[in-house]
Amino acid sequence: MGMQYEPAGVTEQINEYIALYQDVAIEESETSGIPVSIKLAQAIVESKYGTSGLAIEGKNHFGIKCKVDWEGERVLADDDSPNECFRKYSSVLESYQDHSTFLKNHRLGFYDHLFSIDKRDYKAWAIGLQNAGYATTDHYAQSLVFLIEKYELYLFDESEKGWTTPNFDYSLLKKRKHTPKKVVASSTKVHTVRKGETMEVIAERYNIPLEQLYSYNKLIWGSQPAEGVVLFLNKHAYQTPKLKTVDYGRYIYRGSSDKLTLSPEK
Repeated sequence: MGMQYEPAGVTEQINEYIALYQDVAIEESETSGIPVSIKLAQAIVESKYGTSGLAIEGKNHFGIKCKVDWEGERVLADDDSPNECFRKYSSVLESYQDHSTFLKNHRLGFYDHLFSIDKRDYKAWAIGLQNAGYATTDHYAQSLVFLIEKYELYLFDESEKGWTTPNFDYSLLKKRKHTPKKVVASSTKVHTVRKGETMEVIAERYNIPLEQLYSYNKLIWGSQPAEGVVLFLNKHAYQTPKLKTVDYGRYIYRGSSDKLTLSPEK
């Protein structure tokens, strides 16, 4: 929905919200590269300037849903469907920090392209967020731009109204094609592989046989999954997950031809 019309008193509440959270938005911008204007505008839209039920109960100011890799607390709220699962935080600061992580390290890389855009170009960021699927509304970018210009949030990024990135290829912001998602039953248990995790570590963590973990995910014994892929823990996967890249240039083959083994070069 757009925000061209605001009831009496909303302007004051939004100004109060900006004053309250601008410092954390600035700090997060410095560490993540997300424009302050975009972060504040998203928070205002997604949390209804801190007054929504999700913002009050779950301290969730960016409308981020649980997803398969979320292991923290949860809160149910109506969105596209009734009683959807959203992330619950211990503080608003944690919500701001997780928003940075969500955009910068999305497990499917939906927002990676945004970080090639100049932080001053709030329009390109807004369009990119909408086209990457952050929100289902077709007016998401319009709402963000409206707020940024009305409240002059672009000044936080040392920008000016209507500033655009010189020579930037805006075709990179074209709408991402959504492929149909396979529905995972609620009884299905999955795990998103973190950096440095191995099949052995994951099997031990969930107290399941290592052989079973390999079998369920259609992996060859000894192979390791790539960071960010989803492993199935109690049923067979739809397809073999992406594997961790191995630099074979650092190794040489040793052993007989019928039983080759890899060992580091000396």
